[in-house]
Amino acid sequence: MEENLLNHPVKLAMTSPVIVISPDTPLEEALRTMDVMCIRRLPVVDNGDLVGIISLRDVQEALKDLEEQCENGESPGGQVADAMTTDVFTVTHNTPIGRAAEIMLQEKIAALPVMTSDGKLIGIITESDIFEVVARLWKGENPSLDAPEEDDYGMVTAEELDVY
Repeated sequence: MEENLLNHPVKLAMTSPVIVISPDTPLEEALRTMDVMCIRRLPVVDNGDLVGIISLRDVQEALKDLEEQCENGESPGGQVADAMTTDVFTVTHNTPIGRAAEIMLQEKIAALPVMTSDGKLIGIITESDIFEVVARLWKGENPSLDAPEEDDYGMVTAEELDVY
């Protein structure tokens, strides 16, 4: 396998802009966003700052627990803040892809928010992004990666995408 590619920065394999959600978003809206956008995790941002991450599994389990407490078909309620992980591992846009993969393996996580050196969220790199790099190499395809243009780096809220 071409080791050089794994030394390339994650900005070449990350998704940007990244879709984010706020901590006060209802869990049902988070689930709808993930369903409509075909994604399994959302960074949680409050006033522009990364405050957590929530996975599809987190949302489903929280909604299941809340539904068990509801009677008469009531909406289960709950907000993203109730189910998100606040201890978030991150990488910078210049972290080598191989190092990101190592962190995910060691910490048993499937995604890492990507930050600038000054702490601004600009993307996300997932296990699927890394698998794509490895699969390209395995198949002997050109492993060149299409990096997002720096002008496109950033985040977009679920509200801006009008998925509700």
